[in-house]
Amino acid sequence: DYNASLTFDLGETLPLDGMHVWNYNDAGAYLNRGVKDLEILASSDGQKFDAVGSFTLQRGTGDKNYVGEVVPWNKTVRARFVRFQIKSTY
Repeated sequence: DYNASLTFDLGETLPLDGMHVWNYNDAGAYLNRGVKDLEILASSDGQKFDAVGSFTLQRGTGDKNYVGEVVPWNKTVRARFVRFQIKSTY
């Protein structure tokens, strides 16, 4: 059972319909530290979070030219806070 989270404060409430993510990308044996499965939650007040969806991120490549990935959401939400509830890592 993996229970880690990361919450971003965007500074103001914005319409959001996706994200660009750079996963852990240190070359070598450390690529297994990257996030694999996560649930994304959003909130306008930082107290009550609503589920946006569950996603699987691509593993970092270890390449210096790695640019991350765009992860579109199935809906647009208005939020100031975005939380990654991490379910598993590589």
